Amino acid sequence: MWPGWPANPAVDWACTTRWAVPRLAGHLTTVLTTAPDVQTVELSSPLKFSSRAGSLCQGTEIQPRRRSEAHGVEKTASIPYARVVDLVRAPSVEPAEDPHNPSASGASMKRRDFFRAGAAVGVAGIGRFGAFPELRELEASALIRRQAAGDVKLSSNENPLGLAPVARQAVVDRIPFGNRYPGGYRGELTELLAARHGVSQENLVLGNGSTEILQMIVQAATSPNATLVLADPTFEDVSRYQRPHSYVMEPVPLGNGYVHDIQQMRDVTRKRGRPSVVYICNPNNPTGTLTPSRDVDAWIEEAPETVLFAVDEAYFEYVDHPDYWSAAKWIDSKPNVVVVRTFSKIFGMAGMRLGYALAHPSTAGRLSEFMGSNNANQLAIAAAIASLKDEELVGRSRAVNDAAKQVTHSCLEDLDLEYLPSHTNFLMHRISGDLGTYISRMRQAGIRVGRPFPPMLTYNRLSFGLPEEMGRWAEVLRDFRGKGWV
Repeated sequence: MWPGWPANPAVDWACTTRWAVPRLAGHLTTVLTTAPDVQTVELSSPLKFSSRAGSLCQGTEIQPRRRSEAHGVEKTASIPYARVVDLVRAPSVEPAEDPHNPSASGASMKRRDFFRAGAAVGVAGIGRFGAFPELRELEASALIRRQAAGDVKLSSNENPLGLAPVARQAVVDRIPFGNRYPGGYRGELTELLAARHGVSQENLVLGNGSTEILQMIVQAATSPNATLVLADPTFEDVSRYQRPHSYVMEPVPLGNGYVHDIQQMRDVTRKRGRPSVVYICNPNNPTGTLTPSRDVDAWIEEAPETVLFAVDEAYFEYVDHPDYWSAAKWIDSKPNVVVVRTFSKIFGMAGMRLGYALAHPSTAGRLSEFMGSNNANQLAIAAAIASLKDEELVGRSRAVNDAAKQVTHSCLEDLDLEYLPSHTNFLMHRISGDLGTYISRMRQAGIRVGRPFPPMLTYNRLSFGLPEEMGRWAEVLRDFRGKGWV
């Protein structure tokens, strides 16, 4: 046992890396859920504690050796990592120096970062683990997959938990139908979505991701000299989709608080006096900021039908704010309102590509004319159906997101780096120096952060990963501060 660690009479450690545990900048207790006759726990491969993430990496299994008194031999049984390890913050001890790398202790996670990451996983996480008992295993499993892939990816606003377990199984079960067009299977999904939103199936259009829905809108609404009004900056796909068409682009800078300047956008449509497509991403990507729904409603209510509103609610499920609600309330009375949703964010299906539109039946019919045939595939539909039926999925994802956000806020506040209030699974924070250089240095440190979003080139968009991954990012950012880079 390492000096100062509490003894566990049921468990002995056989660790093949002499310095792996004491190099941590904090004292961790590893709680083992093993049978009572386990006397010794050894590693099936060298166990390495990550000094950056404050968690296990590369050790996919821990094997308990069971001693058989009758035969005097040892039997080995594997226990999945996700069932074995639960990292809990305990009283701190100073990190020991790596005998093979004397500088390692200097690169280890700073105590405050490890504490906050640990608190998010442990103390603050007790509540979410209590509400969602399977969440601890899901986080551990996701962390193993990420570490096996190499770099920590905090750049694309993805759900770090990945597909829900029921969705993964649904995908596997649906593989035998991969030779069949989705056809009638789509109806099962649209029926679920209609019930979820309190609409009819005629109000729904499926897309190969919400980006295809946005492309349909741009294509369906094009006309000579039509105007496309959108915030600057905002999600870029709409501005790309208009390029083959004759739209007149009218980007409107974000207003105070980095929210949509609704009044200025309204004035543009009035001045142009032509058919307009208004794109409102709310909460906005890349800023994560929230435009009050009452402001959007006021414009929709008085706008002529020649103004088509594309309201992108990709991050709807992450928002918990009294000033925010869906624009779907308008689709029965306003054919010029299309609400865009996705399975890529809270449902963890970014790689499966599935989104949908909520619109008046006449508008949905028009959009469908520009829809790719069989655009929602068998496996994506299966995953979506299973995810919608998982009543705890949204709560689990939000709990992990909140914990990761807490780690991120703590680091930025300690470094006195401004960040925008976010209602999503990412945020924008201020940096010092050149943004391209910052992104490159982060990549060299094994962390992929967000791309530039002109004109906000003194900010970086950071997607929330697992709390442990945000702890690693915080360590690197503090190291950058020490070098005078941020």
